[in-house]
Amino acid sequence: WCTPDGIRQAAAVMSVTPGYLEGVATFYDLFRLEPEGEHQVLVCTNISCWLRGADELLKAFAHAAGVDAQGSSEDGKLFVRGFECMGACDIAPMASIDERYYGPLTEEDSKAAAEQLRSGAEVLPEKRLEDRKLAGGPDAKEVEG
Repeated sequence: WCTPDGIRQAAAVMSVTPGYLEGVATFYDLFRLEPEGEHQVLVCTNISCWLRGADELLKAFAHAAGVDAQGSSEDGKLFVRGFECMGACDIAPMASIDERYYGPLTEEDSKAAAEQLRSGAEVLPEKRLEDRKLAGGPDAKEVEG
């Protein structure tokens, strides 16, 4: 998140006003002016995910985090919010959890992911995009190595 002091320092270096940088920070979805949860869950709510139940998935993640619709959990562990297209329509409905893509997800997955994030366990390894096999080819990890 962008602290007020950080914004002032960056503005001085860039020769712009702090107000200008605050305007930039409030325009873009991934900048924050307030601290948020330790773990970030962004549920895609664009058309492909929406058609496959993203609204219900977002509600389930919010419920698992203990927030009304979106926001930070009281314990400071989870931040949940809807997000526009992340370009992973083939795994709809999906979410970015700590900047890793997961899907397709169910409401039960939201409960498991919240528990895993809070306990420090590995999050939904069977749903993580980076661990999926490539179509018609070797495992994705074999390609990297």
